[in-house]
Amino acid sequence: MTTIAALVARVQTYLQDETADAWPLAQVESQLRESIQMLGRQQLLGAVDWQQVLAGEPEYTFADTTVDFAEILYDGRSLRSVQEDALTRLKRDWDRATGNPQYYTTPLEPSQTLRLIPVPHSTGSAVLHVPPQVIAGAVEGNLVAYRWVSPPDVTPGVFPLQEVLEDLVVFLTVGALTGQDGEFHDKTKAQCFETLAMLMLKELLGD
Repeated sequence: MTTIAALVARVQTYLQDETADAWPLAQVESQLRESIQMLGRQQLLGAVDWQQVLAGEPEYTFADTTVDFAEILYDGRSLRSVQEDALTRLKRDWDRATGNPQYYTTPLEPSQTLRLIPVPHSTGSAVLHVPPQVIAGAVEGNLVAYRWVSPPDVTPGVFPLQEVLEDLVVFLTVGALTGQDGEFHDKTKAQCFETLAMLMLKELLGD
């Protein structure tokens, strides 16, 4: 867990601008948020959620921070992602079939919604919590979603970020700030931190 304030302090140290004379705090915070959002787009920020499956209900919506679904489990088994047009070519009434879900599709709008195929014919085990919830309930007959997410508003308070991602966010931010045209432009420092960030990103993404 970390805070924007802690990340700002690290950025200021690398910038050698602890008193915010060169880069105002608002500018540093804004650049940090932009760097964190980039991690979400690169599918580096994950979340795991649970939802109860309801008989006759094919669609399930997760938090609007969802970027993409990494894996969907139903009843503890992985579901296969398919395209709706491919299903239509195989069977016209695929959307009316019921049974134990074997596949899922992700409609274009909203992007955080998935559709189970076939439509579940039984309701999953209930828990005391109202779904969606971080995994805390029965898996039998229910959904567990591994999602890539974009970060929520992280100010104020703390938010989960792996240590290696803290480093990456800081390096991206320092590189961006020192690379901007202006009185405090520092091409050498910008290139150094951008290179560090790209090397870390390449290692994390396995490219």
